[in-house]
Amino acid sequence: MMEQLLQKIFKFSVEKIMTAVDWWTVKKSSFSLEDSSKILLNYGKRIPISSRAYGGCVKLLHLNNVYPENDNQFNIFYLVSSCLPLSVGTWIKSVKKQKIKVVWNQNGVAYPAWAGKYTNSINRTLRNNLHKSDYVVYQSWFCKEGADTFLGKFAGDFEIVYNSVDTNKFKPIDNKNLGETIVLLIMGSHSNRERVTLPLELVKMIKDKGLSVKLIIAGRLLWDGALSEVKEIIKKMDIGDNVEILGQYSQDMAPSIYNRAGILLHLMYNDACPTVPIEAMACGVPVVGLDCGGMPELIGKEGGSLISVPHSYEKMYKPELVDVYRAVKSINKKQRQFSISARERAVTMFDNSIWLDKHRLIFERLLKSDK
Repeated sequence: MMEQLLQKIFKFSVEKIMTAVDWWTVKKSSFSLEDSSKILLNYGKRIPISSRAYGGCVKLLHLNNVYPENDNQFNIFYLVSSCLPLSVGTWIKSVKKQKIKVVWNQNGVAYPAWAGKYTNSINRTLRNNLHKSDYVVYQSWFCKEGADTFLGKFAGDFEIVYNSVDTNKFKPIDNKNLGETIVLLIMGSHSNRERVTLPLELVKMIKDKGLSVKLIIAGRLLWDGALSEVKEIIKKMDIGDNVEILGQYSQDMAPSIYNRAGILLHLMYNDACPTVPIEAMACGVPVVGLDCGGMPELIGKEGGSLISVPHSYEKMYKPELVDVYRAVKSINKKQRQFSISARERAVTMFDNSIWLDKHRLIFERLLKSDK
């Protein structure tokens, strides 16, 4: 207990020091407006190393590949709400003094069901800075609904732009054959315990029915004592031969992991606009998820099967295990059909080229608005 407390104190102290350094760096920097029709972007120095990119920072990588970051002279300042520079308010104040346009990409927000009494304090930074932007990109209609509810309705122009995937990189492998085994996959960063434990219970149920099943767990297990707890559950349920824990993975490794599976389980409640289900569909892997958050917009009827749960900001709901089993069975019976339709949905709705083209049009409109 004392060790965990010291770790939290150390992390807090490091963040405070980094924030101070970041604030001083911004204050000492000299930004100027590049008065040009050419699109020149700055991202607040948040471009990650490609192999370590995850979450909101992946979007910055997509943009940076087309619009490499300009440190001092630029005309668009682009921010992602889940990948903000530490002193974001100072950044915005500094660039707006130079009449540089600010584009804000809004993901999910904090709400009582998961943030409790910290809801307002978590949302404060988002609220204060979203409304200083010139244009807001919402990652889904659910993202806009959440932002309108907890951050206040944005008075300016906005657009819904779903997250994207490189469908040339994320694609099905030829002659994929899973045999009779139901191969399930959970991917991403697992901070929610039940996002992992419920699939383990599902594996136990399927095994007890005499069916061949395997679960692949890929990504970081983030709650306290997670790995030990997961291994103990696996041992207690006697499903050691049915579960493989891969741990953290890179974006380069991701396509091959998806292609080992037949079905992605994405059981996170109210997920605003997750990229993992989009990547899975691009690889021809249908999705079992919940019909809340942004998932209905992403999955539709073609991309998999969504389980009905109550919609709420006040309480989180988990699906009944039997309903998850039924959804898996329904997809497994039509695996080939679902695989084709999931891939088609990803290509026609979520390809990187679509996302980049929408951003180009936004940037061009903003730059023309001052001329």
